[in-house]
Amino acid sequence: LETVIRIASIVLAGLLLVGGTAAAGTAKLALVDGDPIVVRGTGFRALERVKVTAYTREGPLVRRVLATTTGRFVARFRGLSVESCEAAVALVRAVGSRGSVAALRFRLRECPAP
Repeated sequence: LETVIRIASIVLAGLLLVGGTAAAGTAKLALVDGDPIVVRGTGFRALERVKVTAYTREGPLVRRVLATTTGRFVARFRGLSVESCEAAVALVRAVGSRGSVAALRFRLRECPAP
């Protein structure tokens, strides 16, 4: 009986390790709204701390979020827009504390000189 319990424990531990790795998936970002900018992250590790940075003409803006147990999050950047000349965003990058990385690029509009 002890041998059966040991074997079952080893098999269960192996399944948990493999399942945790497979569940992490590939991290991705998607645009939910363009004004203000709202992005959704998927495929991040469960409960991973994520630093989401929006790179603008004025410099970077950072939001820190916590992924859910399913590896999802939403980050909002009030005052930033995909279409605006003054508050345009060129790139949003998300870097997780456990190695997940995703990016979303935008094409900046040509804006008249001030």
